[in-house]
Amino acid sequence: MTIGTGHTAAAEAPIPRSGLTISLAGAVNILRNDLIKTERQVEDAVRTVLSQHQFDALVSWQFNTGPCRRPR
Repeated sequence: MTIGTGHTAAAEAPIPRSGLTISLAGAVNILRNDLIKTERQVEDAVRTVLSQHQFDALVSWQFNTGPCRRPR
């Protein structure tokens, strides 16, 4: 279940549930917070210089698939 622009329970509060509604401003704020977390995850995982479009693609991938695990 998602709310706003794809926010899930895995991304922490607010936890989407049936019947939950939010305002446009609320959806924008949730997206901002989710993207900040996702951008940090990508920055922490990547060990090379990326172009802007490469970084953006990885953030989009991470946002839509969730954290990728590094091989051990």
